[in-house]
Amino acid sequence: MLKPELFKLKPEDIILMSDLSSRRRQLRDMQTIEKNHLQMMPKEMDIKPHKLIKSCDEYTIKNNIIQSLPRVLKVVAFTLISICLSLAILTIKKYHL
Repeated sequence: MLKPELFKLKPEDIILMSDLSSRRRQLRDMQTIEKNHLQMMPKEMDIKPHKLIKSCDEYTIKNNIIQSLPRVLKVVAFTLISICLSLAILTIKKYHL
């Protein structure tokens, strides 16, 4: 009768393998969720950020100011503008202005 030799793994290696496996599963699940979300998104939402910014003079001015800072790219500028707009909307709703 053959008896296979048992693997001898250090406890740190077992923990690392488990952590890596869990993280991989989390990333795969997040990717699946995002794919499903994109499939359900209405076509109106499939608009390029630069088109939204160019559609309004105020956004264009803010975008130019933000992008004039060193190392600030289009995506960062768009994100900052959208966050500021969201905060303004929340403030208006909170104080019923």
